[in-house]
Amino acid sequence: MHGASADGSSLRMNKTTLPRSLSLFALALSCGCTAATEPSDGPTGTTEDPLAVTDDGWASPHRGGTGGGAFQWDKCAPDEVVVGITQNRGQYVNTVGITCAKLAPNGSLGPDVPHYARGGRTDGQFFTMHCPAGSAVTGLWGYSHTYLDVLAIRCDAAPFIGHSVTYQNVGVGGGDWFDDPCPNGYVLHNLGLNWGNWIDGEQAVCAFVDPTLPRPSPWNVVFHAP
Repeated sequence: MHGASADGSSLRMNKTTLPRSLSLFALALSCGCTAATEPSDGPTGTTEDPLAVTDDGWASPHRGGTGGGAFQWDKCAPDEVVVGITQNRGQYVNTVGITCAKLAPNGSLGPDVPHYARGGRTDGQFFTMHCPAGSAVTGLWGYSHTYLDVLAIRCDAAPFIGHSVTYQNVGVGGGDWFDDPCPNGYVLHNLGLNWGNWIDGEQAVCAFVDPTLPRPSPWNVVFHAP
């Protein structure tokens, strides 16, 4: 687990130090747009193997700067996954909000549950990025440096073992390219943000949903708190 320390260094928590009974969601408490479709084997949005959101998680590196206010988590309910992201942007990304949906055992998704946007300024242009029906967010990409310049999503349907739809750049900006796909069998569940006038940085946390796939080894949950 990455956590705040006096010297700004990070702490890593892996299976040897993190009790499996301690959930991802409890840890989180502490601490427009066009699509380009790539060739795919054709996930149908349902699966014969029962799926469920678990407390096993994978976290991306923190992207962007560490300024702004406190690092805060925007997370779906325990049985939901992220299916879209809204944002307001000008020169940088100003605000970000997630949209969640309940994941059924057959991989189908329930109605949208939008969350209010978090961040600073609201005088930019509003964008909505939503995965195709039956698909969920399986990764984030964009550009960042001192601030979050661009944020976009990757999507796929059950059994969530790829990224068949990639949303194109929804803005312009500098910064360094990043691409953070969830591992196979994982879907975006939490989004951590720190902000002032703009979104300074973000970190994605993906939840394991497919018990038929092997978990990455070693199993770990990583958090970053500026």
